[in-house]
Amino acid sequence: MAVLVQPMLDAECAGVCFTLDPVRLLPDLLLVVSALGLGAGVVSGCVPSDTARLRRSDLGIEDSIVADKHSAVRPALTGAGGAPVPVPTALSMPFSCSNWALATTTQW
Repeated sequence: MAVLVQPMLDAECAGVCFTLDPVRLLPDLLLVVSALGLGAGVVSGCVPSDTARLRRSDLGIEDSIVADKHSAVRPALTGAGGAPVPVPTALSMPFSCSNWALATTTQW
């Protein structure tokens, strides 16, 4: 048995990259679902998430949907895990991660 212990980082944005778009089933598109804060918010569905479909050929954005992000999951001040916190209005409407972050994540 092995145990891996890692520190929890307060991520600016996090998400999930699907190497095959599970909705459209198109092999030439990658699907990235991201949100502000920790990835736990995306995985659990407890925070609004942005969606981007990227072309596998050049990692360009095919289409995207920006959510009105009113909350993000941040590391809890006490105990383990994360807790939802309000998002400032200025950060609620831009895409949760940069185009560079999208392209860098999807190239792996």
